[in-house]
Amino acid sequence: VNVTCQGWRDPNGDLWQPNKIIKLQSEGAMIYNETEFLIKNVKLTREKSDQSVLQLILPEAFQGKIPDTLPWL
Repeated sequence: VNVTCQGWRDPNGDLWQPNKIIKLQSEGAMIYNETEFLIKNVKLTREKSDQSVLQLILPEAFQGKIPDTLPWL
């Protein structure tokens, strides 16, 4: 899942960075339940305004197991 955020900082004021866990719920992205995602990659841009594009994956992806619940179910 790729998410675009306004600004370069998370709600705590830290720069977005890989390997952090965040919680996401977005019916528009078919993520119906609040789900933990691992930030795999961050792209900071400065076009019209400062933006961050976060590439998110389920943390279990690196463990080779299927999560108990999937965010789109």
